[in-house]
Amino acid sequence: AAAAAAAATNHASQTQSQSQGGGEADTKSLSEVLQMIRPDWKTKDILAVIDKLQKVQVTSANDLFITLQAEGPAALNTKLKAAGQKALKVETLEALQSYGQQLLPTR
Repeated sequence: AAAAAAAATNHASQTQSQSQGGGEADTKSLSEVLQMIRPDWKTKDILAVIDKLQKVQVTSANDLFITLQAEGPAALNTKLKAAGQKALKVETLEALQSYGQQLLPTR
């Protein structure tokens, strides 16, 4: 029964931890990072942004940071628009990019 409960809990939080990979202690989920950068967003807003990012193959905070570092905010918004999604505010993407640069080694 404990295993079934754990599986149900894991399934319920799948959106938050999807494709996280390594599981380092300092790795935050995509929803945690979005909440930190945009504390004014409600849960439904964060879930909508996660859904929109998944449409352009950004499924984790690390994916987001790598995409922003490699391509920049404008390129990510171009991808979102091409996928039929609304663009994110450049200020939000720049804040996410800046946060990601503190975590990722520069190439």
